Amino acid sequence: GTIEIFYSYNFSVPDGTISEIEQFMNSGNKFMIATARSHKSIMEKINKYHIPYDFISTFNGSIIYDNQGNILFSNDLEELEKIFSYFKSIVFLKEKDKTLYFLIYTKLLEYLRNFLVYFEKKYIFTDSDLFSRLQAIKPFSDKIDSVKFIQNLLDIDDCDVITIGDDTSDLEMIRCYNGYGISRPFPNHKVLDSCNAKVKSLYDLLHNVNKNI
Repeated sequence: GTIEIFYSYNFSVPDGTISEIEQFMNSGNKFMIATARSHKSIMEKINKYHIPYDFISTFNGSIIYDNQGNILFSNDLEELEKIFSYFKSIVFLKEKDKTLYFLIYTKLLEYLRNFLVYFEKKYIFTDSDLFSRLQAIKPFSDKIDSVKFIQNLLDIDDCDVITIGDDTSDLEMIRCYNGYGISRPFPNHKVLDSCNAKVKSLYDLLHNVNKNI
């Protein structure tokens, strides 16, 4: 929704976006994609549109990669995988061969929800309507955590961090930094109410930033 947007009945990357990202990076800046997607899913888009990047944060901050595919940070959920392997109706999705991040179950059983209560102090479980999916993350994995990780890694000041997004999962990083919300038909008003400024697209933001570097 931030780089690839729905326009004219198709999903596409607006013209000029890739060149603006390249110009931004060539000026010595770092560009990170923070997504709820898995690494495999976001790489399909990156390869399709030839999107340049320095870092990728997947599963809302649960794993961070560099542009060579190396894992810089990962929350380990091995304990949960062992426990839930006893539930035959659960299918596990793994990020590479590393850790467990999504639990998908064919039947949303109440006893399973009660079972999860025992782990709520160690893990956070969030629902998604898509495919009856339950996401399990260690507290407190959030996109902002991945921004802070890279910020500390590269010794970047808060004032030199720019964030942009259009979804509730982007809220914290938009609130804490120079945050921009994407304004389009059917926008997320929580995001727009929390951002420093509104832009129509990532292209518009980077085009303005690149002119002033």
